[in-house]
Amino acid sequence: MDILNGYSETQIKIFARKELERREEAKNYSMFHIEKSLIEDLEDHKEEILETDGDYLHEFVDSSISVYTYDQIMIFANNSADLWHLEDEFDAKDINQYIVNVIYQHLSGVAHEWLNKVQQ
Repeated sequence: MDILNGYSETQIKIFARKELERREEAKNYSMFHIEKSLIEDLEDHKEEILETDGDYLHEFVDSSISVYTYDQIMIFANNSADLWHLEDEFDAKDINQYIVNVIYQHLSGVAHEWLNKVQQ
C-alpha cells in the first residue's frame, strides 16, 4: 500500500491500534449492538420476565442506557437516522433529557417487540 510508504513499522502499528480503538468506540455507540445486548439480557432472564408478564421490562431498558451524558449524546449522534423522528413522549425539559427519552422510547419498543414474540 503506497499510503503507508515512509512510515516505520511502529508508526503503522500505532495507526492500526488507533483504528481498532475507534472501531470499538463506534461499536459502543451503535444502536445495533445496544439492542443486541438488551435482547441478550432479556433472553438471560426470559423465565422471570414471562412469569411477571413483562412488568419489569422497563428495568432492562433502563440498564441498557448509559448514565453518562457524553455516551448518551454519542449514541444519539451515531444513530440519529433511527432516533430523530421519535417524539418525546415525556415532555423533556432540555436537550439531554430529550436524547435519553428517545433512546429509551426506541429500546422500549425493541424490548416489547421481543416480549410479544416470546409470548406467542
